Amino acid sequence: MMRFALKLCAALLLVSPASAETVRFATLNAWWLFDDQPPHASWGGQRDDQSWEDALAHVADAVARIDADVLALQEVEDRQAVERLNAVLASRGKGYPHYWVGAGDDPFTGQDVAVLSRFPNLTEPVRSYPAMQEDFHTNNGYPRVAALHKFMRVDLEVEGEPVTVFALHLKSKRGNRITSDGERLAQARMVRRLVRPVLEKGQPKIVVMGDFNDIPGSPALREIRGLNDASWDLSNAAESERMDGEAWTYQYRGNKEQIDHVLLSKFLFDKVASASVVRIDSQASDHDAFAVDIAFSE
Repeated sequence: MMRFALKLCAALLLVSPASAETVRFATLNAWWLFDDQPPHASWGGQRDDQSWEDALAHVADAVARIDADVLALQEVEDRQAVERLNAVLASRGKGYPHYWVGAGDDPFTGQDVAVLSRFPNLTEPVRSYPAMQEDFHTNNGYPRVAALHKFMRVDLEVEGEPVTVFALHLKSKRGNRITSDGERLAQARMVRRLVRPVLEKGQPKIVVMGDFNDIPGSPALREIRGLNDASWDLSNAAESERMDGEAWTYQYRGNKEQIDHVLLSKFLFDKVASASVVRIDSQASDHDAFAVDIAFSE
């Protein structure tokens, strides 16, 4: 009997978090998921002359492959576009029972963010933060004002536990480089101001994910993670010892960079079962997806 008990204890100790029941959080830039109708019909042409139906099929292929329980999407046009995508997924038995689209106000692209979930929301999602503004200076020293055009919050009930998900898409490095670095850092300061109060309550389970358009260790990432203040910080899932493979998610002119991130509060980071990049067909997106599996119950 003693020998059996010792063997049983040894077996239990060898059980890894990956063998526990896990929930997958993931982020994917959907690469101009715009239809061919006004008011943004011209942006649909960004997808290498794909038809709207082709674009939906390719992105649906990618989403089905990622197989996330909670998925953040960037570069979607509006709720109608996400509804159409979910309809294609549903026709394949992969639809999401819950999804929310931001109420962003990007004045140039009209892009927005969305969250698709297999878990219900606890409260009404915050789809935009129109009052958030932050002063910054361009590389030439001129004053400007930044806003959070593509940012939303959804509070979910995941396996009986509250989880706060922030989905974001920060200012791109491409375009006007005179202002983009300063604007992205200003956006990061606003994100930190919104995330920090949630971090400081109880034992928070928080996920901040999306297209940050910046690399680990950059000023914007350090700001959002809380490495510049004295409050609780966020951990990058790519830094987990359970990260599998390379973490880069985007290639530009031959350079491989991780600009799509999943940041976690301590009470989720400690339960990471696995983290990986899901390589996506180039017809679906010019980004790859980053996914992390969390062991909610062992």
